[in-house]
Amino acid sequence: MKNEKEVVKKKIRIAIVDFAPKEGYLAERLLGMVTDRYDFEITENDPDFVLHSCMGNKALKFDAVRIFYTGEDFRKPSIIDEVFTDKNVALAWRLAFAYTRFKKVDTWDYPWCYTLFVQNGLSIKPNKNLVTNIGFGEGSTHTTNTNSKFANLPLEQLDKLIHPTAIFSNQKADLYEHFCMNRFPFKSQMSLKYRRKRMRRARRFRMKIEKLYQ
Repeated sequence: MKNEKEVVKKKIRIAIVDFAPKEGYLAERLLGMVTDRYDFEITENDPDFVLHSCMGNKALKFDAVRIFYTGEDFRKPSIIDEVFTDKNVALAWRLAFAYTRFKKVDTWDYPWCYTLFVQNGLSIKPNKNLVTNIGFGEGSTHTTNTNSKFANLPLEQLDKLIHPTAIFSNQKADLYEHFCMNRFPFKSQMSLKYRRKRMRRARRFRMKIEKLYQ
């Protein structure tokens, strides 16, 4: 009778945060899927990994590898289609989140945008530029191009701070942002050339998303 080789499990310290009160069992179920290979110590004291969801921002205080969990599937119609009724824009965001999930891009803003979407949050953008990004250069992690149009934005001042009486999303502002990012958003008057660009872009988005999830 052959001796079975003893499996030595790797010990991992992990923190579980930012889950809804009634969804804590999901984290335990996820860890249970790999208990045959790892021994987990649940702790918030100097963890190696942080397993977190979107119900808070406690995960940001840890200097550890963060693992984000969500029940949403961006391959299928979901909250993205509720946030963006434009098919092209919705597909562009799905592709961005797929790239992030499979580490095709190294960025922090896509996860932040995702958190805004699932929490029905809004971002405030002033009509005038109030900050200068001094992080452009060879030593930068992402913004290495000093000739970028975002590298040398002139500072401006607000003449008067006006507090709104109501807060809601500005569809015109969203449309402008998506147009600047070449996502070919829907317009009330579109030329045949623009419509074809939208169709080609949507087709490429779908193919790239499906390829990532294969």
